[in-house]
Amino acid sequence: MLRLNILTLALVFGLSSLCFAQKLTTKTATKLLKEGSVVSVNANGQPITKLLNYLEKKTGNKVKFTDKFGRPHAKTSSIKVNTVFKKKNFWTIIQHLQELTEFDFDSINNGELKYTEESFHNQNQLPNGDSVVAGAFLITPDFDKFHKYANIKLRPEPRIQNGIVLGFKGVIEFKDGSKEDFEPKFFSNGFKRFGEVVFSLQGDFDSPSKHVAKSFEAIIDYEFPVKLETLTTPGFKEVIPQDIKKGAVTITPLGFNDAKKMTELKFRLHGSKVSRENIKVIDDKKKEVTPYHFNSSNFSGNQEFTIVLKGKKTQKQVDKMGLKMDLPKFKEIDLGKLKKPFGKPIQAGLAKVTISQAEKKNAYYEIKLESDRSDVDFDKAVLVSASGDEIEKSGMFSFSRKGKTQATMQFQTDKVKGNISNYSLKLNCPTSIFSVEIKDIGLKMAKTAKAGKHEVKVMAAINANDEFNGDHLKIRFHAPTSVNVNDVKLLKGNEELKNIGWSSSNLEEYQVIELQFKGKFSQSVIDKLRLQMPIPSETVKHQIRAKLKNLKLK
Repeated sequence: MLRLNILTLALVFGLSSLCFAQKLTTKTATKLLKEGSVVSVNANGQPITKLLNYLEKKTGNKVKFTDKFGRPHAKTSSIKVNTVFKKKNFWTIIQHLQELTEFDFDSINNGELKYTEESFHNQNQLPNGDSVVAGAFLITPDFDKFHKYANIKLRPEPRIQNGIVLGFKGVIEFKDGSKEDFEPKFFSNGFKRFGEVVFSLQGDFDSPSKHVAKSFEAIIDYEFPVKLETLTTPGFKEVIPQDIKKGAVTITPLGFNDAKKMTELKFRLHGSKVSRENIKVIDDKKKEVTPYHFNSSNFSGNQEFTIVLKGKKTQKQVDKMGLKMDLPKFKEIDLGKLKKPFGKPIQAGLAKVTISQAEKKNAYYEIKLESDRSDVDFDKAVLVSASGDEIEKSGMFSFSRKGKTQATMQFQTDKVKGNISNYSLKLNCPTSIFSVEIKDIGLKMAKTAKAGKHEVKVMAAINANDEFNGDHLKIRFHAPTSVNVNDVKLLKGNEELKNIGWSSSNLEEYQVIELQFKGKFSQSVIDKLRLQMPIPSETVKHQIRAKLKNLKLK
């Protein structure tokens, strides 16, 4: 009976034998990327479910058509397929089944391609020309009606979905015959969403002659791992740079990035505050260098700042660099009652602070002020009543320019009893300056975990808090560009912790990955955490080329 069933299936699908997709080698992977899975099928009135089972056995690609709740849809049993496919590409067959069911693409995940009758994440996307099959890939254009630009979506066969896009560019031909090279301003390596890689075509297409492209030739560099080895870092205590303590000040290195023609150095500062004019970098030749750019933000009472230097620096050069900082010591100073007239400078330690406004605006009081220094700590400002009760601000906006800082603070009116003129404002102001010098930044920036010729540099693991994620742990590290961020695990003992968000950006030789995990972690727990990830030890590179026609760009 078993022999009869096998022969029956073989006749139905025009096969001489049944076989499962074999494990890929460099040779077979190269062929697959170029040609895709090629199948001959005589469906002969069979339901979609049987065809999908056959495709899975021949190609290794699992495909499902489901309802909006993810359950198998009745259409896959009721719709019969009568088409004869002779040496057809996997994606060509799938497109035909999609047309029969009128389902939408849902996702590619864990080697499974899913279509559904109602896909919520396609609501803002409009059709924008025909899809193109290019070997093992389906390239699908659409138009984002919300953001007003075109997208190109790359869908690999499910069995090769763990490949990495190394680069994306294109050539646009307009209807007047003119051509233009395209390189994306954002997401130059695409970003993965629901298992497909999305490239946004954002450019200068305001001219009516550029609203529609006669054709767009997409050129995508793809790398697929044939063999993998597992890299597990030691506990974070061994690989993450240690805090640098200078008296009451703690400096936490958060990593460095050697981007194109620039080098970024990232730090967290606790117990003081630094400004651009008060920081110098000692380069690898022992010369003082003023930062080209300085960016700062405050989180949970800590200052996180980034120093940008002109020129791309190697790890060896960064290792020999140092920092000089003039840091203020702070004291809480009462600026006095918030009474008119405003506008007179108030001496507050080393700073002069001028209050220009304290007015009621619907549900809050708005206070505007300016300091002649950029190191006044406005974040810890409080209103103080005559009885000594303190009110924390509900919001604030501030910016610094040419050594001066302007701030606008908000305090909820329901917390202010009586007139605001009965309250005083307290600020943390600098009262003295002390110097801190750190030698050999690079040696304190990151240590390396290695597996064969590959390495991972864990830059930082710090507790953070924001309105969107609440308390969470941020982990930043460098990894080879061939690492798929979806495959990275954080281990607490033998337990795998699930991330609540991640970001990744490629910087030529490596990628910078940041993972976020819910909750507040003690230092003793952080010290024992480990990262684990599969790292390709053998890869195949392939360039995908596909020409899309009549593409709406604007």
